[in-house]
Amino acid sequence: MLRTGVVGVNAITLLLPDLSWYVKFRVEYMAIPAAALLLAFALDAMFKGLLQAWAKRVILAVNAAALLLFLVAPTVFMTRALPYVYAATMLCAAYVLVRFLIGLRARRGVRQIIILCGLVLYFASDDASYTTGQVVCVDGGWTAGFSGDYQGLLTLNVEI
Repeated sequence: MLRTGVVGVNAITLLLPDLSWYVKFRVEYMAIPAAALLLAFALDAMFKGLLQAWAKRVILAVNAAALLLFLVAPTVFMTRALPYVYAATMLCAAYVLVRFLIGLRARRGVRQIIILCGLVLYFASDDASYTTGQVVCVDGGWTAGFSGDYQGLLTLNVEI
C-alpha cells in the first residue's frame, strides 16, 4: 500500500509529469527498501530497545544495498533481483514484527497481540486497499462502547 501510495498508477506522473519512464521505474523500485528502513527505524524510535544493535546494522545494510542496486543497476537486473530484495525485506520485517510482539507480550499481555494481529491481517488483505484517509483506532472496543476490562489495554491509532 505504501509503495502504491508513493508511486501509484498516476501519483508520480501527476506530481512530476516530465520525468522519464526510466527515472519513474527506479523511484518505484527504491520505494520498497526506503519504506522498510523508515518503518523499522520509526518503530525502534517509538519503542526503545525494539531492535538489537546487530539487527539495526543488518536491516540498514540489506536495505541500503537494495537502494544502491536500484539506483545503479541495469533495469533488467533490477527486475530479476526484485524477488530476492522482497525476500530480504520480508525477513527484516518479520524480525521487527516478532521483536515487537515479544516486547508487547512482556508489557501488555496476549489480548493486545491478538488485537494487533487482526489489524495486521486486515492491512495485509485486499480489503485494505479500500481504506484511505482513515484513523483506525485499535483499543479493544473502548471507543465503540465496550464495557469490558480495560486494565493495561494498549491503545494504538493508525492513520491511513
